[in-house]
Amino acid sequence: IPVEYPSLTVDSNLVVVYKNLKYGLQDITGKELLPLEYNSLTTFSKEKVARAEKGSQYGFIDLKGNWIFEKTKSVFTLYDCFNGMIKCKVNYKYGYLDMKGNEVIITKYDNAEDFSQNGLARVAKSNADSKYKMHYGYINKKGDEVIPTIYETLSLFKNDLAYAKDTETNRFGYFDKTGKWAIKPIYLNISNHLDRYGGSRVKMTDDKLHYISRTGKDIGTIDIMGTST
Repeated sequence: IPVEYPSLTVDSNLVVVYKNLKYGLQDITGKELLPLEYNSLTTFSKEKVARAEKGSQYGFIDLKGNWIFEKTKSVFTLYDCFNGMIKCKVNYKYGYLDMKGNEVIITKYDNAEDFSQNGLARVAKSNADSKYKMHYGYINKKGDEVIPTIYETLSLFKNDLAYAKDTETNRFGYFDKTGKWAIKPIYLNISNHLDRYGGSRVKMTDDKLHYISRTGKDIGTIDIMGTST
């Protein structure tokens, strides 16, 4: 790839090139895949598609430049494509399209994340009656709320678990991907995600830090230096 482009964006073996206010696509060897004729171009190598804008056309294309679907840009804002779902926005609300451009989850959320490998996406709805601006939950690819959008605190999944503050007990625990409490919400506070050993630091009702396993077993208290006793 010659040194003549103001910018290059590498996505696996794909390289989006930019020159003279237009975008094109090459592979990592410099072979042209798409000419420099797009107003915008963002590739998603795992899905083998790209979000593109060319003149009045706006939507997703395959890596040969064929339009998979088009949307009206004044109506739809298209975001990233992960795990077979495309996040979009209409009238300031978020939803999701499938890979054919069908609106499979209508735009009704005030915030939304991309779908992860576990088949879930974190979404949020605003709540004027709460001091917290957003209440979070998780949906699957059918739009079912696996975890309802009622939680003031709900993390992204890591090591197959997501921590949350329960609305009934006002304490913290961990959800699994089925929406069940893998570790019951009995803790005053927690140290975010499970660590590399599969455990977590939690604050119990004795006002001390404890270290628990991913099943909720209490390993022991932790002193100021972080040592379990």
